[in-house]
Amino acid sequence: MEGGVQDLNKLKSMEGIRGVASFIVLLSHLQLTFFLGIGEQFEKFLSEYLPHFFSSALGYMFRAIFDGDFSVWLFWVMSGFVLSIGYFRRSCYGSSSELDEVRSYLLASSIKRYFRLVVPVFISVLFAYFLLKNDLMTNKLLAEKLGSEYSVWLGSFYVFEASIFDAVKSAIWNTFFNYSKLESYNRVLWTMEAEFYGSLFIFAFLSLVGYSKIRYFIYPAIVLIFYTLQLHWLNSFVFGIILCDLYMNTASYKALGVLTKNKFISILLMFFFLLLIGMPNYAGVVHLILAVLLVFFVISSNIMSSFFSSKVPVFLGKISFSLYLVHLPIICSVTGASYLFVEERSNHNLAVVISLILTIALSLVLAMILNKIGDEKGIRLGRIISSVIIRLGRKNLS
Repeated sequence: MEGGVQDLNKLKSMEGIRGVASFIVLLSHLQLTFFLGIGEQFEKFLSEYLPHFFSSALGYMFRAIFDGDFSVWLFWVMSGFVLSIGYFRRSCYGSSSELDEVRSYLLASSIKRYFRLVVPVFISVLFAYFLLKNDLMTNKLLAEKLGSEYSVWLGSFYVFEASIFDAVKSAIWNTFFNYSKLESYNRVLWTMEAEFYGSLFIFAFLSLVGYSKIRYFIYPAIVLIFYTLQLHWLNSFVFGIILCDLYMNTASYKALGVLTKNKFISILLMFFFLLLIGMPNYAGVVHLILAVLLVFFVISSNIMSSFFSSKVPVFLGKISFSLYLVHLPIICSVTGASYLFVEERSNHNLAVVISLILTIALSLVLAMILNKIGDEKGIRLGRIISSVIIRLGRKNLS
């Protein structure tokens, strides 16, 4: 029984990691909104009291807290893991009928994927359209108020006229097949094209070779090919499959778990990860490597698994996709409006504090709502449509 509970915690910890990563994306965008250069300022402050090595190390760890780029790599690796686990659980190494059943599962998963993603994306885009159409976007006013350096990021959003046709097209087509950041109603959607194609790659790869031992020779070959082609984002999904395969079919995680039973060692390794995450993403692959190692480490360590499977991380994980989708339109509307309102009547510091609290609280509340009306409905719609398509396909073949 104890082993079963631990295995459940390890899988729940995946949701917790995703939740924490999604919250870090929110923090990273708030940092770009109000605190440009805060990492350098923090390190400079520390250098006055600490030796260079310690001030630099703490500076890198501080930057990791606001590193939304790393969170995206983590999302993709975890997608590879989570989307593969249903396949490996079915253990398709038996008869041909079992193999056909598993391939049917992969086909259904492929059909469901678009609808699972598009419903919450569609709602988030309509939300942004409503704000823009009613002149509620305040990001450009806020950027002008804070200074010219804030115009590069904060002032670059919603520089076009609201159009319901363009909004709908952006949500159901451009986001997944022809993304353009200059025309996007929700700039965080730049990751969806990679997420969608990466998902289809996972299902296709598993359908072709997931059942065969030859996959252990194909893994390194395909990683090398994608690396040569500079398709690092696609390699993140490949590594997600590999991590899931190792978890379901080997004792690799248990072997590392023996080394991380000590609480001090686990915590020390986590700080070491923070240090490396805060460093530059050299050659465009360091964050990918760290994301893979971090997932492997968290699942291996009972201590880290317990932490990330606790209530707060799991709660954030449940609403993580919705939180990822809603927070930027809120920053570009409510955050700016609250800051401008309070700053005019008080001062900059109080305006920032109130705006931060309001933005985080509202993002969490709207994420919970979107999770109910969008995320869950998208999953349900995907199941219905996939079952209908598969039923019709079988009927035509018979």
